[in-house]
Amino acid sequence: AEAFAGNARSAAAVDLDLDGDIDLVVNSFRQPPRVLINQQASKNNFVQLRLSTAKGKNPRALGATIQLTANGKPLLRQVSGGPGSLSQAEALSAAGLGRAATVDVVIKWPGGTEGKHPGLVANKRHAIAQP
Repeated sequence: AEAFAGNARSAAAVDLDLDGDIDLVVNSFRQPPRVLINQQASKNNFVQLRLSTAKGKNPRALGATIQLTANGKPLLRQVSGGPGSLSQAEALSAAGLGRAATVDVVIKWPGGTEGKHPGLVANKRHAIAQP
């Protein structure tokens, strides 16, 4: 059985309620949009990163890689332009941290420079600009 009837054409992935998990807004053919709020029972921590470069050709830092380490466990993210056809995601990189209260972040920026950001506090959005 379908989760809901309809012909879904596009979706936007965004943390609408700012709780660290990704919610969806789904647009179906000839129907009003549907909002699907992701409610997690766990109280695990998260971090969200919004990267930016100097004004110019790549202000959203597309292609940057993000190495995160929380409680000794490594995670890897890459900044991309969007998830697919007719869809869009918020310009954030998100990661679950389990019970870790902080996270160490290393960013490899487009163009090859590297930035280190140790001890970022969990359960927040951090805006990081390329130096």
